Formats: sequence, structure tokens, C-alpha cells
Amino acid sequence: MTKRTNRRFLGILLSLLLIGNAIGFAQQVTSFPSQSLAGRLENIIKKGNVTVVYDVKQTEGVHLPALRSTGNNPEVWLRESLAGSNFKLKKLGNTYFSVVAKPKPRIITVTDTVYRKVSAAPKSAAKGTLAGKVVDDTGETLIGASVKVLGNGYGGLTGVDGDYSFLLPAGTYTIEVNYISYQTQQITDVIIKPNEITPLNVVMTQEGKELQEVTVTANYNRSSAAGAIQIQKLAPQVSAVLSSEQISKTPDKNVQEALKRVTGVTLVDNKNVSVRGMSERWNSASLDGVVLPSTEAGSKGFSFDLIPASLIENITVSKSITPDMNATFAGGYVQVFTRDIPQADFFTVSVGGGVNDQGTFKEMWMPKRGKLDYLGFDDGRRAFPSNDEFDYEASPITFETTNEKIYEHSKLFKHDLVTPYKYTSMPNTNAQITWGKVFRTESAGKLGLVTALSFRNTQSVDYVIHTQRGDWHPRGGLNDSTLNRLDNLVKSPKNARNQGHNDKFSTILSGIVNTGWEFGRHHIGLRNMYTRKFDNSYKAIDGVTEELGSGGGDGIISYASPIFQDLLQNKLEGRHKPGIFTIDWTLSHTYVGRRYAGAGRTQWMKREGTAYGEDYLYWNWGYGGVGMPRSQLGNYMGDYRNRERMLQGEVSASVPFNLGPVKNTFKAGGMMNYKKAEFAFREVALGLPRNHVYPVVMLPGYEFLTFQDALSPERMHPMGFALYPTLPDKGTLPQFKGNTREKALFAMLDHRWSIVRLVWGARIVNYKYVSEKNQSISGSMTPNANKIGRKDDKPVDIMPSVNLTVSPAKWMDVRLSYYQTALRPEMQERVQFAFYDPIIGSERLGNDKLNTTDITAYDGRIDFFPGAGEIISVGGFYRYLDNPIELVQHQHAGHASYILENSNWAKNWGYEFEVRKNLGFIAPVMKDFWFSGNLALVMSKIETVYGAFTDLQGKEHIQARIINRPLYGQTPYIYNVGLMYDGPRFGANVVYNTSGRHVLYYSYARGPGATEYQDKDSKLDAQLSYRFKKPKIHVKLNFSNLLAPYMIYYWNTGDYEQKRIQTHTPEGEPYLKTDYVPLVKNPDVRDDDDAITYITHPGRTFSFSVSWDL
Repeated sequence: MTKRTNRRFLGILLSLLLIGNAIGFAQQVTSFPSQSLAGRLENIIKKGNVTVVYDVKQTEGVHLPALRSTGNNPEVWLRESLAGSNFKLKKLGNTYFSVVAKPKPRIITVTDTVYRKVSAAPKSAAKGTLAGKVVDDTGETLIGASVKVLGNGYGGLTGVDGDYSFLLPAGTYTIEVNYISYQTQQITDVIIKPNEITPLNVVMTQEGKELQEVTVTANYNRSSAAGAIQIQKLAPQVSAVLSSEQISKTPDKNVQEALKRVTGVTLVDNKNVSVRGMSERWNSASLDGVVLPSTEAGSKGFSFDLIPASLIENITVSKSITPDMNATFAGGYVQVFTRDIPQADFFTVSVGGGVNDQGTFKEMWMPKRGKLDYLGFDDGRRAFPSNDEFDYEASPITFETTNEKIYEHSKLFKHDLVTPYKYTSMPNTNAQITWGKVFRTESAGKLGLVTALSFRNTQSVDYVIHTQRGDWHPRGGLNDSTLNRLDNLVKSPKNARNQGHNDKFSTILSGIVNTGWEFGRHHIGLRNMYTRKFDNSYKAIDGVTEELGSGGGDGIISYASPIFQDLLQNKLEGRHKPGIFTIDWTLSHTYVGRRYAGAGRTQWMKREGTAYGEDYLYWNWGYGGVGMPRSQLGNYMGDYRNRERMLQGEVSASVPFNLGPVKNTFKAGGMMNYKKAEFAFREVALGLPRNHVYPVVMLPGYEFLTFQDALSPERMHPMGFALYPTLPDKGTLPQFKGNTREKALFAMLDHRWSIVRLVWGARIVNYKYVSEKNQSISGSMTPNANKIGRKDDKPVDIMPSVNLTVSPAKWMDVRLSYYQTALRPEMQERVQFAFYDPIIGSERLGNDKLNTTDITAYDGRIDFFPGAGEIISVGGFYRYLDNPIELVQHQHAGHASYILENSNWAKNWGYEFEVRKNLGFIAPVMKDFWFSGNLALVMSKIETVYGAFTDLQGKEHIQARIINRPLYGQTPYIYNVGLMYDGPRFGANVVYNTSGRHVLYYSYARGPGATEYQDKDSKLDAQLSYRFKKPKIHVKLNFSNLLAPYMIYYWNTGDYEQKRIQTHTPEGEPYLKTDYVPLVKNPDVRDDDDAITYITHPGRTFSFSVSWDL
């Protein structure tokens, strides 16, 4: 943004703050004429700017004498007016009151303003609970709204959060909700079941200027189905919402899987969330309103599989920004909300299990497990000696045969962490206990508690059909026609492919404890969540690879990747409503830990018959040579840890005011955020001590020892083995330490007039990144320096946003939005340590020289709401990204490596479509059937630099090139189609999800033909469910990945060719440039000319769960 624009927005913010502070009440002496009670109450409502709830029918015929009040307190006016009458005043808050007739039957009142008539029903009747919230058509809670049951006198008033709950005898009722100046709502066919909670959330619409009485009637089933759609409709920004009810009707086990059901959202590489075709680094995530740090090592992204689906209340994906949002993104903002304070007591137990058709009861291979692996914890067997015990910073040159110290230190490693053991894959298991309790007292208010504990263990096997990523090469007998055609490759014999398996063992243990206290016009809540996840993956490939040495070799390489992850979040929050103001505040602490404990690799080399008389395997023992690539070290074990802690505080205040016919809300606030990240790396290789003699001298038979046998203390000697560090750089262990400090202020105005709603404002952000330590390994690749248009990070950004909603009819919304934001590199993306990624078969590292990406965004959408819970939506979007960050392939010392770099700019645009429709319009028998579907189409254009070139005169130039290609992680299309039957007892749901190809990385080294894509991915899931009446048991049968397609990755090598092109240098000098020219119209689509780099085949999963409401 220009300085002139910055000054303009600063002026706007100051003006907004002055307007907010100038609003207040004027002192005056007030007189009221002799008039009816209803007329007096309406006068007080207008003059005192208060809310008064009363029953119009009860006040008919009641006349009040004239009143002259010397004060300006509306509460005094009300009490003086009611003095001597048969009505009494009830104060709900500073500006909220109810006027009720003095009753003949006794009324029991509780703090949340729920009431019931004791004499209305016999005490012996079985009862259930009706509970929910009442909000207006902008999403604001309505305090003091009347919720009553027609015909029997039960009812209540909503509390400070617009919530209500009361007991009712089992039966079917019509519920009426009314609030002054809003249309009365009547909901029919509300079924109350014994000892169950019936949720009913109601959205009230304001009456027209005529103020005539209007009653809107709806059916309960259709009203409750509208919950998620209503949240989406009321939000000022473009968004999509997935409710817990919708998720419960799919086989999705965690938030990561559930997100695929949202329009424009898919999974990249089966783990990273992509929104609108944009990869994980362009999105932000929050849990209960607190922004989450990255859980990934070396990249930006959050592992949503850490959060079980059963613990969440809803998921909202915002695709445009309002100033009060503490997040920056270009794709989307994924907001996960856990279960809130209950309206009634409950206790639920759930258990389940499942099988994988490729793994369950079959053999699986994995390093020896610990005693606590099933619970997700390490029993200590994966622990490394401390830095004081073992010299991890010693250079390999010091590990000579004469150095006796290395043998004593090597004996400190007690456990073999990489040798595979044979296990039997057991069925998946899961269990959950959820308990909710609410305490109500008239003096202390309402106290609520929700606590849950969830456990899940899954075991599966994915077959690796073939790989030629990284340093893997085609085996003999495979030609291009075989390598490039899926059917030929799959049918070829195993010994003609680089094939293997990926065995997975995963445990997730999660718990939440949420408490809340409501008293008067105050709400204080404490939310706590902890998740422990253990992923133990073992991958073995049998094939030909240069990882075994220059020129390649035939052998077996296995990779062990045990990962322990922790997510801990604590949040203290409050909401207070003094007078007409609303004050919100939060204090939060978030910790994310990630540890690769015992990650490593083993190598066997194959040799054909020699003096031993037959083919045999022997271990590839490396030695402590200086400069040996890590990918060729042979057999090593690593302990990599990264920790990130975030402290955050936010406060905001809002106040409503009217300017003529326009209702306005002014909101302002601030935020402070401190993040600290630490990364530590330790790695040792088991090999031969360096003795400057080749061939290496070792005792006979040692070359055939297993890793486990070689690790024995008695074999640690000059003619045997030693463990030596592999990561030192000039005698220093590579580490990362850094922190960021962020402060922000925002101001926004929300205008509502007739059919128009306008929300606009700006956010000022001050950001500082401090790098305390960021070491790399000698010889690692460096970022591409051939970039143009570089600029330094700005310490201060002003981020304006505008969101306009026009509702020409109740069933239609038109949305337009604009915003600017800045997406800064995460600390994980700055880490310069090279992680070995066994999936891509090469090293991957961050870049401490990454620049901030500035984003300008436009969105438009038209929503149609044919009925409750139904939506038809059409939209479009455009993003301009200055300095986008992408994963780029380079060649380094003859090997491919991957690094994050800035491109110059990118333009990203597309279209979205969504439909959710009840099929009852076809025939009455179809009233319980629902169809849903969504589609996103995404395009992009990028300017980047291949590198320097030399003209005919020998002068070197740097020239950018504009390319029509996908952005890193982007997919051109995503769609979901679903059909659901939602009957009273039986339910069925079928969901089909497809995403198009997407870019894993872009290649500078070998041009666009070496850019790797994941081919289109499809998944078919289904669920059958039945709810028994007695006992209250709910049974679900889930079927995941029914089609079980191959996951295919490829290079589009056959679609480009190099040509000499006549062009000019920036100075106007002619020269011939070598460039890559596409040969086909859509070069990125996989065809038989493209080389398949990796194929894996996941299995199908069949599972069940049984839940019991006690």
C-alpha cells in the first residue's frame, strides 16, 4: 500500500474511534402523559434505549396515570409506572427488562431466566429438555426473548447469550418465540423425548415499518436442519459451515477428513488441507477462536487429524476477512469449535472398531514397539543419550580407529530403533466418554461443564506399486511404455519394479474440559484441550537406487518415521454487557510439540552368487568420511524435535447506535501475540570408523551382521563398528531458535439498513521476527538468488476489508467482499536444516530469506435459500499474490533437493457452486432424502525466474517469465456429491469426493517437464445408521474409500520440449534463448507420454461404532 493510502486509512480509524467515544446518553427530565400500559412501555423503550419484554394481551385495558420523573433512569421510569398495578418489573440486565402480570400460580425462576409453571403437569410425567438459542437475522443474540409452549403454559426467557432451556413432559408441541419488533415464530411438530435434549435454535426477523403482527410457522425438522446454513447466512464474510450433525453422518474420524466435505476444500498428499485449490501455507487455522501454530517440521501447516471429529461442535471455513479476525490467509480460515456448555445434563459412551482389507490380520513390519505405544507415549526405549554423554557436535574426521572414546560412547545406545520386526496388524479400535453437567442457582447463576476423553488406534498397510522419485531408478526390463502406463506398470512382476509397502500404526488420545459461568449479564469460560498423537510409519522399498552409491545398486531401503505430537491449548474468555456495550476478551496459551523419536533408515545391498555360492544380502555399512551425503550414510537413527509455544491476548468492545433508519454497530479492539519456536536435531550413523584405508578392514562375517547384531556393545571396536554423528557443521550441532512478536489494532463498522448490510474497517499490524539461531549443514543447497523485484519485510501493515451483503428477498443474499492482507513466513519455513523426506526420496529444507506475501482479494457470491436447511450458491473469487512462496526442486551434487522460494507474483481466480436440497418436492415419500453437492474451479498465472542465462555476447541476464500453471499445491477442480436419507430411526449417507491433479513442487533444474503432480484423487464413502428407542443406542456402520483407487504421481515430461527462441535482453540486444515450449493444449494432464514417479494403493476400511446415551 502507498503512504498516501496508509494515511487515509489512519484518518478513517481515528474518526471511527471518535464516533464510538462520542455516543452516550443525555440527562433530561421526562414526563409521560396518562396512557395505556402498552403505550407507556413503548415510550420508555424509545426514550431510554432499553429492551422491555411484555405480553400485549395481558396489558390490554390497563391504563396508567400521568407521570413526571426528575431522573433519566429508565429503570426508575418503569418502577414508578408499575407502582400500584398488578404488574411487576423483572430486571434481566442493565438495559433489559421484562414486565409480567403478578401470577396466581407460583413461578420458579432461575438465573438464566428460564421459568415453568409448577402446576402445569403431574410430577410423575417423564420429561425431556428443550434447549437452544434465539438470535436476530444478523447473528446477534436476543436477550429476554420469550419462548413458550402453546397450550400448556410452559416457557422461558433467553439469557445473556440468547440461550434458553426448560423441561417438558414427553410429547409433541408447537413452540412460539416472540420478541418486540420481531416477527413471531411458531415451530410445529417439536418432539420431546424422555431424558433427551431436543435442540431448537431460532432466527428472528424484524417486522416491517407498519408494525403489524406477523407470525411465521415452520416445521421442526426443517428448522433444525437449517443450523449450519443459518450460521453461514448470518456471517458478514463469505464462509462455509459444517455442523457436528453433518459430520456425524459421514465416516470421517477427524477434522482433517471432515474438511473435504466443505466447498473448495481438499487434502493434498492425503494430509495437508487445501482451500480453493491453494496449498496449506495459504490457509490459517484456529481452535475455539485461537490461531494455531504450525505442527509441521519445515513447512507451514496444521495437522487437523489431531482433533477427533466427535469432540467438535462445528467447523467454519471463512474465505474473506473482517477486521476483527485475528488471521491472515489467501485460501481460507479454518475455525474449529469444540463442544460448548450444555443446556442439560448428559452422559454418552461410545465404542467401535474396524478393519482394513489390505492390513487387518496380515503381517506388518515395524521397528520394535514400546510398552506404551498403544497409548501414544514412549516408554523410554527411543531416548538418545544426552548431549553431555555423547558428543553429537564432533566432526566425523575425529572418528578414527585410534579414538577409543567413540567406542565407549557408542555403547550408550541401548536399543535398535530401525530394524523391522514382524507383527500382525490388528483391527482398529476407538472409544469415547462424554459428560455434560449444568448447575443452576438463583444466587450464583449457571455453571456448566463439558468433558470428553477419546481414544483411537488404527493400523493399515498401503502397497507401494512403484517409485522412481529422488535417487530411485527404473529396474531392468521396464521401458517407457511400461513406466508411463498404469495398467502395464501394475501388471508387471514385482522384481521388475521398485516396489514395497508402507505399514502404519497410529494412536490418538484426546481430551477436553470446558467450563462456563453465566451470571447476570456476564459470561466467563475456560476451555482446555489436549491431544497426543503417535504415528509410527515403516516404509520398505525393494529396487535400484543411487542412495546405495554412485551408479546405483540393487537392494532394499527401509525408513522408520515414528512421530509423537502434542497439542495443548488453554483459553480463558469473557463476555460482559454493561449497558449498551459488549466487551469480549480472551487470554490463551497454545503449545505444539513434534518429535521424530528414532527416525532412521536401514539399507541392504544385493549381491549375486559369488564365493558364497548364491545370491545374498549384506548391510551397506558406511564409514565416517567427510563430505559423504546423508542420503548415502547407510544406516542411521535420528532424534528431531521442534516445539512452538504461543501466548495470545485479545480484547474488543462494541456499541450499537442508530443514525436515522440505519442501525449501526461500532467495534474496536486489539491483540498481542508472542510465539517462540525451537528446533533441535541429533543424528548418528552406525558404520565403520574411519581408518584412511580402503578397502575397510573389518572382522570376517561382519558385513552380514544385522543392524541389531552390529549394535551390540561387544562389536564396538576398531575392527568393528561405531556410532558417529552425521550432522555437525564445523563442530556445531545445527539448531533453530526464533520468536515473533505481533501487535494489532482494529476498528470496524457494521451498518444495517433495510436489505443492505455493510461491514468495513481496517486492521493495523506490527510484526517483528527475531532469529536467535538458524544453522544449516555445510554443502546443503542454497536458495535461488536469481530473483527480481525483491523487497524487505515491512514492520507495519494496514489491512483494509469491506464486506457487503444485499438481501433483495428473504430467500436470497448477494455478497461482495474485498480485503488486503499479508501472509508472513512461518518460523518452520525458515529452518535451514535439511530434513530427509522418504516420500519424495530427497532432502527438503526451509529458507531464512523468504519474504512476506502481500495479498489483494476479491470475492462475490449469490446465495439462494429455497427452504430451511437448503442452499443454492454461485460465486467467484480473485487473488493477487505478491511474492508467493512455493516448493521448488533443485539439483545439488547430482541429487534432487527441495527448497521453499518466492516467485515474483501469482494471480489466482476461480468459481464455486454449492447446492443442498431436500427432495420432498419430487414426492412426499422423498421428504427424508437430501441431495448435496459442491464444485470449485480454479485457475492461475505465475511470474517466476528459471535462472540466469547468457546472451550471444557472453553477458549474463536475469529474466522473469509468465507461465499459465498451477500454484504450488493447487488443484484445478474439486467436487463433492452426496445423497442422504435421514429418517426417524434409520439413516443412510453416500458421499463421493474428487479433486483434480495438483502440484507437489515446481522444477527449476529440469524445467516444467520435471514438475511433479499428484493425479486426480477420488474417494467414495458411505454410512448406515440406526437409532434404537430403548435402550438409547445409536449404531453406525462406516465404509471408507470403497473404490480404493491408486494414488498416482507423475512428471509431465512428454508434454514439453526445449527450443531456441529469438528474443531480446532487457537492454534490447537480440539473442537466442533456450526455453521450454508446451507441445499439447493441456500439458499438465497425465497421459501416456508422462513418467509415473510414484504409485501407492491404500486399502478400504470398514468400521462400526455403538454409542449409548445414559
